[in-house]
Amino acid sequence: MNKHSVGVICRSPLQETPAGADPTTKISYEVKNYSSGNVPRSTDIENQVLKEVWLRDNYEGGGNYNPVWIFIERGPTMSGPKGGLQKMLEDNDIPFIILR
Repeated sequence: MNKHSVGVICRSPLQETPAGADPTTKISYEVKNYSSGNVPRSTDIENQVLKEVWLRDNYEGGGNYNPVWIFIERGPTMSGPKGGLQKMLEDNDIPFIILR
């Protein structure tokens, strides 16, 4: 088991957007719950981010796929050899929310 054991990883299906938003837009929520520390920028997580970018850029309907990452208790790492997960999310315009 990875030293950063994952409590919950939940890929929700595409959801309808909130009232007042463009009805053709779909939001995909990626939920991370790491109890042992901030969520690292591992190879697996980098691949998840790259898949989100690909889906956003290639989703049928032209740009109507919007990923949002939700972190429970701990946020993404801010530093590391490649700049941390937070930098990767920001560089790829993927919004994230930290719930504490």
